[in-house]
Amino acid sequence: MEVFKTSGLDQLFRIVTSEDEIAASFLSKKTNPEVISKEVEGIAMEYIGLPADKGSLWVIGSQGPLARSEYTEKDVATIKTGEMQFGAGLAALGETFKDYKHLFGESMVINRNFFVYPAIKHSVVDFMMETDSQVSLTCKFLHGFGFSGHYRYI
Repeated sequence: MEVFKTSGLDQLFRIVTSEDEIAASFLSKKTNPEVISKEVEGIAMEYIGLPADKGSLWVIGSQGPLARSEYTEKDVATIKTGEMQFGAGLAALGETFKDYKHLFGESMVINRNFFVYPAIKHSVVDFMMETDSQVSLTCKFLHGFGFSGHYRYI
């Protein structure tokens, strides 16, 4: 929990400590949740299955220019985090290609919040948090995938 607090991730995730808190936070009185128990490599888990429509998944960019290390500005896909609930790939932040062309790194979009680990010497994770009052952040992706939809499991 201390790592979550230090990193600020406790502000991003809803953290609960009991099944009662889960039920109060996520489930309506009308929902009759399916509780699923599973053991994976000696770790016991319980999660709740909820009804949800299928989400969407899409590929961003292409691996071709990456294999040759010959990408240009036209190979970059501009994605607004407001349009992508979750995603991962090689991405960067910046206004102009000159500013971000050497900063592409492993990146994730988690609930419309952008996290990147730029591929530079002595790098640290950078992140941009989305708030309701902000205009969507604009990420520059070379290649990756995005997906969105309602939660099926908690």
